[in-house]
Amino acid sequence: MTPTPKSSRRFRLAAAAVAVTLSASLLTACGGDSDSGSSDTDKLVVGTTISLGQIDPMAMQYKTVQHNVFDGLVRVDSEGKVEPRLATEWTAVDDTTWDFTLREGVTFHDGSEVTAEDVVYSFTEPKKLQSLASTLIFSITGVEAIDEKTVRITTAEPDPLVLKSIGQISIVPKAIYSDLGPEGFSKAPVGTGPYTVKAIDGDQKVTLEAYDEFWDEKARTKTVEVQYFADGNALATAFESGQVEVAHELPPTALKTLEGNSDFVVESGYAGNQNMITFNSTKGVFADEAAREAANQAVDAEALIEALTYGKGLLEDGQLPIEGIFGYSSDITRPAFDLDAAKAAVKAAGVEGAKIKVAGPSLYKPLLEAVAAQLAEAGFEPTVDALEISVWLEGLRNGSDADVFYKGVSDMGYFDADRSLSQLARGDNAMVKDARFDELYSAQRTEMDADKRADAITEVSKYVADQDLVLWTYGRPSVNAHADEVSGLSFDSGLMLLLDDAAKN
Repeated sequence: MTPTPKSSRRFRLAAAAVAVTLSASLLTACGGDSDSGSSDTDKLVVGTTISLGQIDPMAMQYKTVQHNVFDGLVRVDSEGKVEPRLATEWTAVDDTTWDFTLREGVTFHDGSEVTAEDVVYSFTEPKKLQSLASTLIFSITGVEAIDEKTVRITTAEPDPLVLKSIGQISIVPKAIYSDLGPEGFSKAPVGTGPYTVKAIDGDQKVTLEAYDEFWDEKARTKTVEVQYFADGNALATAFESGQVEVAHELPPTALKTLEGNSDFVVESGYAGNQNMITFNSTKGVFADEAAREAANQAVDAEALIEALTYGKGLLEDGQLPIEGIFGYSSDITRPAFDLDAAKAAVKAAGVEGAKIKVAGPSLYKPLLEAVAAQLAEAGFEPTVDALEISVWLEGLRNGSDADVFYKGVSDMGYFDADRSLSQLARGDNAMVKDARFDELYSAQRTEMDADKRADAITEVSKYVADQDLVLWTYGRPSVNAHADEVSGLSFDSGLMLLLDDAAKN
């Protein structure tokens, strides 16, 4: 299965504006060290707004530490291609059975050899614990060691995404994890990746050290310090001041605040993160398709992109897969922005003055408010409910009572349309309850032929567009920066960074 290649959308900022200096007090709140911007070429300091969290690969996903300390059988690159990692090859015995041959001579960071039993444990333990990793391999029903270097994985039914799902599971040493348990393992993690964990400072800082016995080429930089910044503006300031040499996942405002400095390289592009704002089509105002269509006509996505991302957001084309994601179709287009038509449609549908709730995480309050303002122009009466993260996560998993709900989705690790389509009817309180959608969605989910599956995705995408089940906005840009002397970094994966090729000149 080969996805459409994702074109590069990177650039180096030209001189134009004066950088804005933000309050230095924000740096103190993030716990940065005054000497962490060392010029030592053996050390690289990375700042990120993506939480470090618990360093247990069964309980976390898409984090920088995980993808540099641990490894999977395979890895999915930013174009959706599956690469060999701890497995050198794999064979489809049939549509539901896969055999993986393990790489010879791979050791964990404690020096012990990786075995087939470690691999089996790494897949079965998440299901036993019902940890986050288990949600990624729900279709897998069996994992067994055929011999010392062969693992067989079976699924309940044909699963075209099974290789990509397998790529999300980190392999851990059975003896150590079972002895320490999840909490203990988080404090002393052991993987097979290019870096070992040298030190952990709560959820604020993790120090990584190159693993000399890594099975592939050794990491170029001996020590990498990853610091967490809760505030994106504080990260931008830390980067400007030299406190960190790499700034990962900055706010869009950094496109302006960091502009004009030849010592910096600032990169922006789509790295798999969409807003994915959905209607509640099961009840209330937007149970009426005409009201949903009117709302889509009222949203000027181009204006949102310009105002909120300095023109770097990627327009949603009236379908959930963004261009470059497997399943994208050039035959589907978004409803044209037409405020006059939207006002007329709102009146015709009898929903003028209808009170609606626009809800989502507080982090994206500016977007929620901008969308609400545009809906108000068409005749709706919206209020914005900016949610605490725990409340929002509950709505994401089980559905929400809001009329319009920000779901957000990351294509990272899959780069496949199913990632966003699967979110529409998710949860006991799902915001989409539609038998025809369920039928079309299921058809693409078990189709193993790539061409036939692409056609099936187009069919379900057209249905989603025709029914106006989504409020179309844009794919969020990933904004990152590094000092001019830093090389070997790619920001294509959005939420996490691969660090083994990074170095200072």
